[in-house]
Amino acid sequence: MHYSILKKSVYAQIACLLSLPSFGDEKILTDAGREVLLKDDGSWTYLSDDRFGTLSDGSRARLKADGSWNIENSETRLITIPVEALKRSKDTITAEGYYLQITKITIESQRGKNRKNSTLRAQTLVDLKLKKADLDFKALNKDLISFSDSRGRLYEIKNLVIHENVSDTEKVLRIFLEGAPRWWGIKFFSLEFQPGFIGQDRKISLNKSSNEITRLEVDALTRY
Repeated sequence: MHYSILKKSVYAQIACLLSLPSFGDEKILTDAGREVLLKDDGSWTYLSDDRFGTLSDGSRARLKADGSWNIENSETRLITIPVEALKRSKDTITAEGYYLQITKITIESQRGKNRKNSTLRAQTLVDLKLKKADLDFKALNKDLISFSDSRGRLYEIKNLVIHENVSDTEKVLRIFLEGAPRWWGIKFFSLEFQPGFIGQDRKISLNKSSNEITRLEVDALTRY
């Protein structure tokens, strides 16, 4: 009898664990009332065609595609974010007034002439396309940028320069980072901009998958 109850309890716990999203995944609501899953790999997807609305007492109603509705107490902890944030792909964001895209990430590795005994030097280059009117590109503050990998390692930003002058309102910036990832277990890289970097009022996050990164062995690291 005791064994049977214990076995049922274990099965129930396993079923509960299997029903949970993977680590880092998070459910949110857009300000248009759509239910969205933010995935750990930097992508997102709609969870249903339903929409949500908030009643005067603070409870949340699920508005179903078939015209019916019901109160969803389990959804009250969902985070609500502006729908414009979902206009971005992993490495691009398009919002009113500005456009940001990670166009390329390059890992440069340099060894001495005696490659077997030389110390490896490496740096990471991030090319970022930025389009915004009335922006002083030369005044951009690199201290408002952070770059990390999916294992949580932060990389020191050495410099930020204008790499390509497309037009008065559009530039390709190049971010120079100290060091390079060791790759084991790394799924993606994240580039974050704190509020105020381009005059925006919230943090911006862009991601690039590790399988999209270019790796080069060079005689000399690119200078800035």
